Amino acid sequence: MPGLGGTQLLTRAVGERRAVEMLTTGAAIDAEAALACSLVGRVLPPDELLGAVLARAGEIAANAPLSVRALKKVVHAGASLPLAEAMEVELEAYNQLFTTDDRREGVGAFNEKRTPRFSGR
Repeated sequence: MPGLGGTQLLTRAVGERRAVEMLTTGAAIDAEAALACSLVGRVLPPDELLGAVLARAGEIAANAPLSVRALKKVVHAGASLPLAEAMEVELEAYNQLFTTDDRREGVGAFNEKRTPRFSGR
């Protein structure tokens, strides 16, 4: 039996039935099976992996850092809460971001059809 939350994290990732099957059999799964059950988001050949990871990291880094940080916090916190409570967590984070310089920059850049220049403020 895995420890450190392995049973709970897997259940949240793949669903209860699939998690029970995976945990009780201990059977290895290949990349395609991991993709099919949403355990991974993409499957790439090894020689394309690093380039894809760096490209995705660049996409994330180009976004407003305050929003990226808040999104991660809200998604992780909300995953274990009832929907109404999770929506409150989201609303609180949204309200905190609403008055930031980065929000104004993002809206302005969208309206002006230009790339935003986020400052993290």
